[in-house]
Amino acid sequence: MGVAELSSAAREAVSRKDLRKALLKYGVPAALLLAAVRTFAPRQRVSIKSKEEVRGSGKYFASLALALKSSTLRNMLLSALGVTYLSNRLFGVRAKRAFPSFFATIWGLIYFFHVAETPHVWFRRTYYNTTLVEKSKITTTEFWPVFWLFNRHAQTVTCYVLSALEWLWAQPIEYRRETLPCHDPPNEQYLDWAYFGDASSILPGAKEHHGPEDPPEGEPGEPSGAAPGPAPGFGPELGGADEDDNARSTWQTPIVLCIHGLGDNKDIPYIKRFARVCLRKGWRVVVWSYWRFMFEESRDLKIVIDHLHTQCPRAPITAVAWSAGSYYLTRYLQKAGADKTPLVSAICQSPCLDFVQAVNDVTANENTTYPLFLLGQAHTCVRRHVRNDKRIKDKAAFNDLLLELDPMMLFNRFSTMLPEPIPDDTGFGPAGFTTDTGTVMERVQNAAHYTTRSIDEMHKIQVPTLLLHAEDDPVVSSLHVDWGKLESNRKIIVAHTRRGGHCAWHEGLMPVGDTWGDRVTSNFISAVIEMHSQTHFLVELVRNAMALENFSARPGMRRAQGFDPRSITRITSASDLASMGQARLTVGHNGVFGTSRQDSNRE
Repeated sequence: MGVAELSSAAREAVSRKDLRKALLKYGVPAALLLAAVRTFAPRQRVSIKSKEEVRGSGKYFASLALALKSSTLRNMLLSALGVTYLSNRLFGVRAKRAFPSFFATIWGLIYFFHVAETPHVWFRRTYYNTTLVEKSKITTTEFWPVFWLFNRHAQTVTCYVLSALEWLWAQPIEYRRETLPCHDPPNEQYLDWAYFGDASSILPGAKEHHGPEDPPEGEPGEPSGAAPGPAPGFGPELGGADEDDNARSTWQTPIVLCIHGLGDNKDIPYIKRFARVCLRKGWRVVVWSYWRFMFEESRDLKIVIDHLHTQCPRAPITAVAWSAGSYYLTRYLQKAGADKTPLVSAICQSPCLDFVQAVNDVTANENTTYPLFLLGQAHTCVRRHVRNDKRIKDKAAFNDLLLELDPMMLFNRFSTMLPEPIPDDTGFGPAGFTTDTGTVMERVQNAAHYTTRSIDEMHKIQVPTLLLHAEDDPVVSSLHVDWGKLESNRKIIVAHTRRGGHCAWHEGLMPVGDTWGDRVTSNFISAVIEMHSQTHFLVELVRNAMALENFSARPGMRRAQGFDPRSITRITSASDLASMGQARLTVGHNGVFGTSRQDSNRE
């Protein structure tokens, strides 16, 4: 039976929704062909005319037709058929037994040599970047996709569904909620702190609230809005006299701030999966459960990050964003520059850096499921924003928006209906609309998401930032971004894989457990923390060495400031300190510590 006849039978079986009969009739070869069709569907776009034909005859037919054009699939089939023919003629092996074995063997060879990969990494070859990439092992961390689900649609959709099933038996991630004020009172925003089992070691004293879909109305004795000052879930200021060592170590623990994608929440699988990775490392994880449907608005994120730094000034803070959440994060970093953010690093997985172009790419995707999904997520964002925005008086006026079927037009119409933004004097607010009359497009034509793309201002980012992207991403295409141009910013590191889908990178026999993106992201955070720790250690060492004279002159300061010069003797010598031109540490015969200054010219 030929390939054309098999594909025709498969198409007929799918159209009648009776795939089982086709498999029973034609046996294992038909099953292998259908599995290969789903896996090796090529990355092609179709014209508008083809898309109309797809809608008329069934979108699965188009997937079959496109997959059969795959040169990889044709070569696999021809090779397996050729080897099967030779083994039958020369050795008498039955074709029904030989073909599946040879086909599976060829599949395995292609997977090992062609599918498994290491990422292609771009970055400025500075000493810091080279060391950071080496420590985080980005270039050597191999990506081994699920061997039967490495097509971009399989990674994005099928693996997503199967990974959600993991949480039916895995240890659950629980959350405690913290409420913060927004930049436009009386609105509130929410931080969800993740933990395993007992939350006391992560957030002692935190109070649980409802989710952003059902905003808290306040508790007895407390207003619904969070007042400035210490928030629940944070310990005392570091360095207090009554603070024990365990508390000091808790509040110096690294903090990972997670920012979910469009229409998602804290319970989305990729958030819980990465939270599990971080919690196992002993880090604290907090999810910014934003509800605002305004990607140019960075003031809320600034409040969140400043709040974390104020409460835990010695804890290194890293922000990790997925998909549309990356737009929030990159816009914040661009407006913050080098002096207005306490973040030590940032990571964006499958980042959306051009909001308008990303929507256009999804709309032009050959699979019509993605535009429908995007529209549904946009509707979720609108409903969530209207429900939580207390400045909106007439919420019923937004109901007609849900009838809009174009995601971009939905966002434009929604933007024009929102209350006037509060004037911004921080530089983190969005660009307003220039006109109040005319069509929707005329009113938003000068809005920031049209005039200033995030990708156009990546040079303003001054925090070590890692961008992870798959070239076969069906949601955020890599074609609209000049990734090589990002290399001009010495703070940005870009890692590309050929496969991986959107926010996916699932590995192993089944798409459960940690993904390649989780491993690379956690290794990058570990490397940044390690390098910052070493730098801070050396800075403190030099600072303490320079202060030795003062300690000698006023011995009481030693205990008051918690410094013991003897700790330096374990890691450096007296000659090292003298070479700095600073006080030299000496030890007398009676074991008494003292200081003296030595002329460097004599040595």
